[in-house]
Amino acid sequence: MPGIAISDIVPPEFLSRYIYIYTGAVNSTLKVLELIEGFNLMADNSCCLIITRVGTDNYSREIKDFAANCEMKNNILLLPNLPREQMLAIQQNSHVGVTFTSLDIDNIETQMIAPNKIGEYLAAGLFLVGSPVEYMKQFEYAGIAVLTKSLKVSDITFALSAAKLAL
Repeated sequence: MPGIAISDIVPPEFLSRYIYIYTGAVNSTLKVLELIEGFNLMADNSCCLIITRVGTDNYSREIKDFAANCEMKNNILLLPNLPREQMLAIQQNSHVGVTFTSLDIDNIETQMIAPNKIGEYLAAGLFLVGSPVEYMKQFEYAGIAVLTKSLKVSDITFALSAAKLAL
């Protein structure tokens, strides 16, 4: 993005690595802690994870505590809610956009992931990692996404690793 120095937002060493980014709401329904746990299990120092919109609520504190004490802590960047221009600039410098939702087959709301987020990720040329919901299957069929088998941490780790191999 013009006028935004990405190095003012993201540590410069992140820019030479594969960047996974999550820019959605931060709550337990969207499995953000599981994303961090899955990333940590990857234990791949050529990758980093950036999560925006981390707040001060109990769930965000749990995320911050885990991220600060895990093996991959130097490869995880937790950011607050950013101005849209900064968020889009980070997306432009990332490789994989991540989006999850809880899986409840009886609740239609869990079958849809925010299309604006997917649109932003695709506009930035990002590969996708997401939940195995109907909306996301079109991207998997197109070869631009890896969907998790479930939202277990081990399945998230597998999908994150598969996305890197697909790049």
